Amino acid sequence: MENQIEYDNKLIADYLGWKQVPSQLKIGSDSNEQVWSHEKGWISELQFHSNWDDLMLAVDKIEREIYDYLMSIKDSHEFRYETQWGKFQWSNYKPFWSAISVEVQNGLLIHISHCVDTRIESVWLTIIDYIKWKKENEI
Repeated sequence: MENQIEYDNKLIADYLGWKQVPSQLKIGSDSNEQVWSHEKGWISELQFHSNWDDLMLAVDKIEREIYDYLMSIKDSHEFRYETQWGKFQWSNYKPFWSAISVEVQNGLLIHISHCVDTRIESVWLTIIDYIKWKKENEI
């Protein structure tokens, strides 16, 4: 399972445009690029599955991306858009639920949801599925 967590965290880092840098490089504080250094590589330092600060960067990007897309079609299409991030909702014996749902002109464009044991996991899994969906679809 650890390899899957690392893979999924790298997927999120790539989506955010974060870059790998060699550990011997020093980045000044005036840099606006997110970077890591690690003697074994960079992937093991990514903590999207357990760090709200990093994970919320992906939530913000998804929200902006969907909003920008919907604003670009608002004159020619009707739409409905809803997100739920880490909502407490007891379902299937799992307490936390996250979802992204976008419907354009009465057709479902995307619906992703996860109901799991922890709030951060529900958000993390929903982000991963959105990124995978986005790679296969254009918005």
